[in-house]
Amino acid sequence: SGAHSETHGYTHGGRNTASSTSNVIEKFPFASQTNATDIADLTRNRRLAGGHSTETHGYSSGGHDYTTSPLQCNTIDKHEFATDGNATDHGDLTVAREACASASSLTQGYVAGGSFPPYNVNNTQNVIDRFVFASNANATDWADLNTASQYSAGTSSTTHGYCSGGYSATSYSSFNIIQKYSFASNANATDVGDLTVARSFVSGVSGTTHGYTAGGESGAGSHNQIDKFTFASDNDATDVGDINHGLTSSVGIED
Repeated sequence: SGAHSETHGYTHGGRNTASSTSNVIEKFPFASQTNATDIADLTRNRRLAGGHSTETHGYSSGGHDYTTSPLQCNTIDKHEFATDGNATDHGDLTVAREACASASSLTQGYVAGGSFPPYNVNNTQNVIDRFVFASNANATDWADLNTASQYSAGTSSTTHGYCSGGYSATSYSSFNIIQKYSFASNANATDVGDLTVARSFVSGVSGTTHGYTAGGESGAGSHNQIDKFTFASDNDATDVGDINHGLTSSVGIED
């Protein structure tokens, strides 16, 4: 998962090998092309978590560990940008899960969809959790996705969260749906457009006016498309460029 301050980007955990995960929090500057440094640790090893940011803290929600029971994590970790200290347990999600899509308002974090083994239709999640940044408290069930999904991209406008692409355990295939839900009211998400290519394992980046969905994979292999869709109106995404090569399960750092 990823987070950002005004000056730095952060990555949380990830997979080391086919059967091991990391708890490392790394930090890199935006102002110079400098390698990342290991600055702190999460409370537990994990991959496929959701990332959030405020002006002062980064958050990592949920995820999967290969060795610690239960394998799926419900922990919301928080780390402070100013001190480069280890993360602390901020609260819990309502359902332990991995491969979820995250979004952020100014005051709350949102975690949408995800999954837990065994990977079938019954365990692909449609729940959208919400937790408050200002206090250490558990998340609450805010709303539901229109289509249960895992390995989707999460993006945020000032008023809504978006869940783009993903994997359907019903059809065992990737889809191209862009789902949108409100930060102001706990109404369920709606289908507001399509990506140019159906894919999962995608990364999301949020600008001030548009959401971007990059990379991913489908039955046809890895993809390098960068799709762009507008926040102001509900419409399909357009292909606006390519990443250097096809990537899956990469981290997007928001503007």
